Amino acid sequence: MNTFRWIAARKQLSPRAFKDELTSQIWFSPLIYAFFSVLLAALTLFLDYYCKVGEKVPSFFSINMDLTNTLVSTIMPGILSITTFTFNLMLVVFTSFAAQFSPRVLKNFASSKSTQRILGIFIGSFLYTLFVFLFLNSSQVNGYFAIPFVTTALSVFSAGTFVYFINHSVRWLQVNHMTQSMKTASIKAIKTTIREELEIHRTKSSHSEQFSFPEGEKKPVCIQTSGYIQTLNYSRLIHCAKEHNLVIKMEREVGDYVLSGTVLFYYWHRDSTEHDEMDCTVFHQYIHVGKSQTDIQDTTYIITKFVEMAVKSLGNDDFKTAVNSIHQISDILREICEVSQFSSYLVDDSGVIRMVIPDKKFEDFLYDGFANIRHYARRNIIITMELLKTLGNLAEAIGPAYYDDIWEFAVYISKGFEEEYLFVQDKKYFLHILCDLAVSTKKEEQYEQIAKQMKE
Repeated sequence: MNTFRWIAARKQLSPRAFKDELTSQIWFSPLIYAFFSVLLAALTLFLDYYCKVGEKVPSFFSINMDLTNTLVSTIMPGILSITTFTFNLMLVVFTSFAAQFSPRVLKNFASSKSTQRILGIFIGSFLYTLFVFLFLNSSQVNGYFAIPFVTTALSVFSAGTFVYFINHSVRWLQVNHMTQSMKTASIKAIKTTIREELEIHRTKSSHSEQFSFPEGEKKPVCIQTSGYIQTLNYSRLIHCAKEHNLVIKMEREVGDYVLSGTVLFYYWHRDSTEHDEMDCTVFHQYIHVGKSQTDIQDTTYIITKFVEMAVKSLGNDDFKTAVNSIHQISDILREICEVSQFSSYLVDDSGVIRMVIPDKKFEDFLYDGFANIRHYARRNIIITMELLKTLGNLAEAIGPAYYDDIWEFAVYISKGFEEEYLFVQDKKYFLHILCDLAVSTKKEEQYEQIAKQMKE
C-alpha cells in the first residue's frame, strides 16, 4: 500500500525525475529480484514435479528427497544470515559517511547499482530457497535435479556476491573512489539538466537585450505546499506558455525553499487584448515540491555536497579529502561552463521568448563552490593556496571569457585571509601562486597592487 501511495504522489514528476526518484529507493532493485526469484522457484518446481527431470537425468545427478531437504534447509538460513550481515554492514557504512563526510553522500551509495543489485541477489536467493522448501514433497517424485542444483548455484553466487559487497564498501570508503563516483553522477545530472532541458530553449544574450515584458497586469502563480522546489518541467511550461501566448517570469528556482502561498512566477499575456484567466492547476502539474533537496535539477545542491565534504574534512584535519573535494568542484564548474550559455531567457520552438528564469552567472557558481571553503580556511594558508591553484587550473581550462570572474574571486580569497596567520615563508609561496594566476588571467597590473599591499 505504501508503494502505491509513493507512486501516486509522484505522478506529476517528469519521466527523468520519476526514474531518478525510483532508482534512488533502496527497495526498488530488490523488489525486481524478488519477483524473478519467485518465477525461478516456479520454474524449478515445474521441472522437477511436472517434467520429472530428476528421474530422467543420469542417477549421478538425481538427488533424493532427504538430501534435497537437508540442502535447502541448511542453505536458506545461511543466506538469511549473509543478508542480515550485509544490512548491518550497510548501516556501518552509512554511519561512517554521515559522520566523516556528509549525510548527503548516503544517497549516492544507497542508489548505486552495485549496492542495490547486491541486496537484490541476497533477498532473491533467500526467497527462492524459502519457496522451494515450502513446496518440497517426497510423495510426488523419486528424485530431484533442478531444485538442488539451482539452490547450490545460488548459494555459491551469494557467497561470491558477499565478498564483492565487502570490496565494494571498502572502495566507497576510499575518498578518491567515492568523490570520483559522485562527480561522475553529478556531471551526468548537470549535462541532462543544462544541456537537454535548458540549453535547447536558451537564447543568446544579444537577442534578449531588447526584450521587455508586455504591458498589462501581471498575474501570479503561487505554491500550494511548503517545501523545496525539486523539479520544473521547463519544456512543458514553455509549451503551455506558447499555447496560451504567455510570458513567464520565474521568481524562484529549483532548490529554493518556499512556503505555501509564495509566488513561484508571474505571467503576462503577450497580446494586451487578451484577459482570459488561466487555471493555475495547469502550471502546478509541471512543478514538484518535496520535503528535501535533490540533485535531479539542482546544480547548486550538487556542488554543495562536495563543499560539505571539504568543510567537514577541514574540521577533522583531513587535508587530502579537503583538497580532493576542491579538485572535484573545479571539474564540475568546468563542465558547467562547457554546457551552459548562462542566459536567463528561454524561447519556444519559434524563437519567441516565453520564460525568464533567475539570472545565475558563472561568478555565482564560483561563490557556491568555494566561498564556504574560503571562510573555514581563512586561517589555513595551505588550503587557501590550494584554492588559488585550483582557480588557476580552472582559468586555463575554460578560457578568457571567465578571466574577470576568476580573478575577482581570487582577490576575494586573498583579502579574506587573516594575515596575522601569514608568515614570511607562507607569504612568499602565496604571492608566487597568486602571480601565476594573474599571468593566466592577464591581470598582472592588479597583482602588483595586491603584492605591494601585502609586502607593506
